[in-house]
Amino acid sequence: MRGLHRVGVCHLLAQLAEGQLFIGNSLPARLMNMLGTHRQMPLRVLANRGASGIDGLIATAYGVSCTCSAPTTIVLGDTSALHDLNSLALLKQAAQPLVVVILNNDGGSIFHMLPVPKEGELLERYYRQPHGLNFEYAAKMFGLGYAAPSSLEAFAAAYTQALESGVMLIEVNVPHQQVADDLKALGAAIRGASREL
Repeated sequence: MRGLHRVGVCHLLAQLAEGQLFIGNSLPARLMNMLGTHRQMPLRVLANRGASGIDGLIATAYGVSCTCSAPTTIVLGDTSALHDLNSLALLKQAAQPLVVVILNNDGGSIFHMLPVPKEGELLERYYRQPHGLNFEYAAKMFGLGYAAPSSLEAFAAAYTQALESGVMLIEVNVPHQQVADDLKALGAAIRGASREL
């Protein structure tokens, strides 16, 4: 797995995040759970659950940021971000650094890994629902800093800078099928390594 990918970004965030980490539902929660790592500095981790788990994530993360004097990071998918886009207006009021990491794979890519109908256009039209949007202009509209790194190194640099510079939206653009492919490759590598033990 080379270049920029959701698996690598989530693994990096598990290491680099400071203060509080608010994790969005769907794939981000699953990836962060799989890719968490031992840390020297403790990290407060929060998430929403419930039947409408993707609604209001940005607003909730802003509320969480008001309870702490440390930085807050929210990592969420593009569909979740679109469901709560207007809450970006709240973030200019943040008293501490607040970093929004949007994992944009143009729709609900989790459905590539769930038992849903995949014949014809059923997966694309009714489950994944691609939108073709990015978040650069949303960041500008709400007066937020913006970065769209194209490598893990660039992501780490942008994220580290964002922790010190107030409020920033970092958009991670990846192909919609990539996370499923990455997880299959990771599983194969783990199985191969376990056979060699």
